[in-house]
Amino acid sequence: MIDLLLGASLSPSDIGQVLLAYPQAFQLSLDRAREVLDFLRDDMHLSESQVRTVLTRYPSILNMNVKGQLRPQVAYLNSLGVGPESLPELVLSRPLVLGPGIDTVITFLKRLGVPRSQMHRMLRSCPLDYRVQFKSFSAAAPGGSSSSSSSGGMGRN
Repeated sequence: MIDLLLGASLSPSDIGQVLLAYPQAFQLSLDRAREVLDFLRDDMHLSESQVRTVLTRYPSILNMNVKGQLRPQVAYLNSLGVGPESLPELVLSRPLVLGPGIDTVITFLKRLGVPRSQMHRMLRSCPLDYRVQFKSFSAAAPGGSSSSSSSGGMGRN
């Protein structure tokens, strides 16, 4: 895997960054990772420096299936108005648009009333790479009292 990443113009520092962000990268199938690199270069027409940017920002892409995930995702983005000429820019600024979680974001934007013709602008301008997670939530009934747990857990039943 190291040779493959070095061949993709990643520096030793970049490879360290990939390892820290996605340790599983070094256990992946070389054939699958090679297919992903070929897809980024040939199908998406990314330069070596752009491939390096995508890999360091979204290393788990190395484990994605080109035929079953990446190509359908690109087709989906095209259907939302992201043309082949603007796709590389979008992927470089928001590499997670190639990931499986984009459907949730699209559904959210649709519920907000964003027209399909404007979806690509929203994808480019809105951050997609953060999540909100509620670890503990309790609400007291009106007029009642509530006790909160200092452990940050879900509380007692």
